[in-house]
Amino acid sequence: MVGGGDSAIEEGVYLTQMAKSVTVIHRRDQLRAQAILQKRAFANDKMKFVWNANFEEIKGDGDAITSVRYSDKVTGEDHELNAKGVFIYVGIKPMTDAFAGLGVLDDNGWVITDDQMKTSVPGVFAIGDVRAKNLRQIATAVGEGGLAGQGAFTYIQDLADKDLAATAQ
Repeated sequence: MVGGGDSAIEEGVYLTQMAKSVTVIHRRDQLRAQAILQKRAFANDKMKFVWNANFEEIKGDGDAITSVRYSDKVTGEDHELNAKGVFIYVGIKPMTDAFAGLGVLDDNGWVITDDQMKTSVPGVFAIGDVRAKNLRQIATAVGEGGLAGQGAFTYIQDLADKDLAATAQ
């Protein structure tokens, strides 16, 4: 696991349910995650930590990951750690700058929607990793896509019905 914030530590603790061990490589000498997440991680015997490290490289044999390389920020030494998987959680910034003027973003740049994927602007829907939500996974985005698709269809149909009603008068 690369990172030291909430997402990295939460995911790391989760992965200990399936892995023999999870090593967190972090560029600082302490985690940035919430205190409760840190307590869970430090109390978990399967969690290990590499501090003050710059993540450098994922190595493999072509078909699978075999190790990762990182450098110690204090000594400058390179290290290699055997690994069967790598999860990178070093922060995420939603790509929502194009929507900044619509008033649909929260303070961190995530799109605010209701449970039907509608924003506060009629006809504008959002799904996936740009939404303000807790879980960012493909499975949730797929479900959201179905909801937004149905919502967009209904919105367009309602507009057509209004036009039809207006021309009938």
